[in-house]
Amino acid sequence: MSYSLVVYLVDQDQISPLINSKDSDMFQRLKEHVLDDLDEDEWEDEDFNLKAGLEHLVFGVPISEDDQHMAGYGLEKLCQFADGEMLDTDRFDSIHYGFLENVKCVLPLVDRGAPFAITSWDDFPYVGYLTRDECRKLSVKTEELDYPDQQILLAQNDFFKWVDAAADKNKDLIGFYY
Repeated sequence: MSYSLVVYLVDQDQISPLINSKDSDMFQRLKEHVLDDLDEDEWEDEDFNLKAGLEHLVFGVPISEDDQHMAGYGLEKLCQFADGEMLDTDRFDSIHYGFLENVKCVLPLVDRGAPFAITSWDDFPYVGYLTRDECRKLSVKTEELDYPDQQILLAQNDFFKWVDAAADKNKDLIGFYY
């Protein structure tokens, strides 16, 4: 089975206030935003309860152990809601974790955990991030790489494009691997 990495260019300072905000009006706008992509049944699906994940993130509602990973999917929706820009990750579609291990510096976007104090989980999505300061440092260190696998080289170039975009726009990167 293969997985994919999705990366958002975001301002963490716009997402942080949403977490535990207990803002009912904002949650209603968030729900409407999510329902642009899902129908009502998917919103509260027993096997994929996005509503539970978002209620946990926004209101601090306790979440069952079985649904803790939904906080990760909810965080992705918060990235979208807070005007996060989904970056071009086509080279990271239908890949295995071993592929990521060969792309220099990308693993913090996969296995670092969320950049916010939220519930942790041991399931997909794997979440990671790079702060704007980390992106600025990596952008300066962009280097020519020599790797025998052309796909790894192309993926590496994409990674540094993300880092450069974050550095140029003074934003952060948040990644989701599922």
